[in-house]
Amino acid sequence: MVLVAISFRLNFIVSGVLAGLFAFLLSLQLFWSVQLDTGLNRKILILSLGVALITMEVTLLLSFIPITLNVAALTIAAIYYSLSGIIYNYLTERLYKSVVREYATVAIVIL
Repeated sequence: MVLVAISFRLNFIVSGVLAGLFAFLLSLQLFWSVQLDTGLNRKILILSLGVALITMEVTLLLSFIPITLNVAALTIAAIYYSLSGIIYNYLTERLYKSVVREYATVAIVIL
């Protein structure tokens, strides 16, 4: 998802918006699958927008740093993985210190 958004070497704003859009759609589906209602819950929309905003900001930030596309994509994917994993466990009410530590370790090791 992320590699596609940044691999075209588009304008930094376009790349950030594409990455944010992809992150929003993926996280919306992930968080909605926790509580399968017929409609979308406001809490799920806000959390999905938060993940999308952070992913978009990281993509914008990385577009100014001279790194390879693979490193940028891995960094953005690790941030998305950590954020969505923590929020997913929060929504399923299984968010413990060990879970947060695990996701934070993955994000720190990748960064």
